[in-house]
Amino acid sequence: MKKFIIRFFIFLVPILIMGVFIEVVTRSIPNEYKYKNNYLNKFSNQIEVLVLGSSHTYYGINPDYFTLNTFNSAHVSQTVDFDYFILNKFIEDLSSLKVVIIPISYFSLFSRLEEGLEAYRAKNYTIYYGYKDSNALNYFEVSSGQILKKIKRIIKYSFFGIDATISKKGFGLSKLKKEPIDYFIKDGKIAATRHSKGKWENVVKNKKNIEKIIMLCQKKQIKVIFVTLPAYRSYRENIDDERLLYTTNYLNKVSKTYNNVTYYNFLADARFVVDDYMNADHFNSNGAKKLSKIINNLIKKSS
Repeated sequence: MKKFIIRFFIFLVPILIMGVFIEVVTRSIPNEYKYKNNYLNKFSNQIEVLVLGSSHTYYGINPDYFTLNTFNSAHVSQTVDFDYFILNKFIEDLSSLKVVIIPISYFSLFSRLEEGLEAYRAKNYTIYYGYKDSNALNYFEVSSGQILKKIKRIIKYSFFGIDATISKKGFGLSKLKKEPIDYFIKDGKIAATRHSKGKWENVVKNKKNIEKIIMLCQKKQIKVIFVTLPAYRSYRENIDDERLLYTTNYLNKVSKTYNNVTYYNFLADARFVVDDYMNADHFNSNGAKKLSKIINNLIKKSS
């Protein structure tokens, strides 16, 4: 038994050392969560328009095309509870804030980050934003899985540095790539199916977070703009009409209830064509430029 214990520890020590190494080095590599948290800590008092939300606004709204000083604090798969967390964390420092832009997409009311395919992203808010999480595993990089990806990332950063994936104002940089129409047709069906897996029981919690955002902004005399971003027709044709109608009805009701709230539904906006999309439900940089200019003009008109 004693020999077994000794052998076990001899076996365990290198694994622990490797785990600590991966944890420490991974945390030292620049990432968008760390960057955005640091930016908000330093420059919150200069921000006039804050963009929150998921990959739809991360890739879809570019601060460079806004008249007011704008920062994009959206993240891939970010849900409304984390939107509220980020806003609430920095609200006292956002002394110049006039407008908050939040996407409410087809899936937003039904989804929670911890339940989806990208639940591993939840640890980024705990580690890099200081979110207080009840899940102890979310306090460590190594416990979120994807160890091989982390090792590859360490190697890539060690030898090649890191390529910029976001702009200075937090916008997600994407490559302009011309995809065949068949790609968009297939991708639309896949994305719509994935986005239809959210649970109806999440609606109550998500609506509470949305209304907390509204009330927080109302106290500070900040306007809230909810947007449903455009999507290619193959995506729109494969979503659940009941869920979409529930979402749009709720947002229209909210915009009438609160005087600081406006809702714009661009989902089927004919101004956007296939060349504006990276895939069936995300813009490329051209599409983001068009939408950003439209929203900027709407903000200017309402001022």
